[in-house]
Amino acid sequence: MRCSCCNKNLTDFESVLRHPVTMEFLDICSRCLKDIPINPVEPASEIDDVDYDDIEELFYRESIVTGKQIGRAHV
Repeated sequence: MRCSCCNKNLTDFESVLRHPVTMEFLDICSRCLKDIPINPVEPASEIDDVDYDDIEELFYRESIVTGKQIGRAHV
């Protein structure tokens, strides 16, 4: 894959970075990403790194983007 800003080849790490709200792949290299005021979501290194709160946050973000009402668990 190539950076959508400068056309440089993306590293494996850069190719899996996602937008924090839309969760779409960014397809932007690290150098160009420094000029953009967003903090990308990095992939979890292992499945054990993901906990319930992370999954709940992803569902919440999806509900904001899609407009679907997805309830949050209240403990």
